[in-house]
Amino acid sequence: KKKITSAKLYMKKAGAPSGTGYAKLYAHTGTYGSNGKPTGDPLATSEGFDVSDLTAEYQLITFNFTGEEQYEMQTDTYYCIVFETPASGSIDDDNHPIVGYDSSSPTHDGNYCAYSFNQWGYSSTNDCIFYVYADVVAPPAGGMGAKPPIMELLLAGVLD
Repeated sequence: KKKITSAKLYMKKAGAPSGTGYAKLYAHTGTYGSNGKPTGDPLATSEGFDVSDLTAEYQLITFNFTGEEQYEMQTDTYYCIVFETPASGSIDDDNHPIVGYDSSSPTHDGNYCAYSFNQWGYSSTNDCIFYVYADVVAPPAGGMGAKPPIMELLLAGVLD
């Protein structure tokens, strides 16, 4: 088992968006690698990120999950990591955050999806560029409070 601690998304901006965006961890529904998508309420929500801090060039943006938002993920279970655009601020067709994806050599076996015009769109030929990090949840060694190692975990997920 692992507790999510952070996610990194490859992002840039168009125009001059403003507001606070979040990375959210969701349960997965649908066929993995084909039409997988988030379902239900978020299992975890990152600390907010001011999208006006994005640049016009792609860069990895870190979203931290702290405290009770460090959801304990189960082994062999698919999840979706989603970027949620700001609910308020300056977001429109000319001013918005962009999550980068790879269409030239996608290697992730999950699928990309995006929510637009009140429906999910899917692509198994594009991969979002993302990383998810988690702490391994392990019982204390010999009854002592051993600190578990940190490991990098690329989740089988999709992005919005």
